[in-house]
Amino acid sequence: MLTTAHGNEIAASSKTDTDCNAVMKPTCLLEYNKSTGGVDLMDQQLDSLLVICKSYKWYKKVFFGVLLQCMLSAHKLM
Repeated sequence: MLTTAHGNEIAASSKTDTDCNAVMKPTCLLEYNKSTGGVDLMDQQLDSLLVICKSYKWYKKVFFGVLLQCMLSAHKLM
């Protein structure tokens, strides 16, 4: 990851390797994972639903992508 907001520090994450040692990760990556969990989850859910043919024009792909995202958001609000 490229960032200018963080220094070159490494911190222990919550995961461990096979020898029960803490896995070390950059602090920018730990902060990213902490703050963007919902966005990545929504992208993962939409990826399985997004079956758009290659022959569609770009504006149809954008329309169906936004439509599916709105439908998923409305479903989560219920």
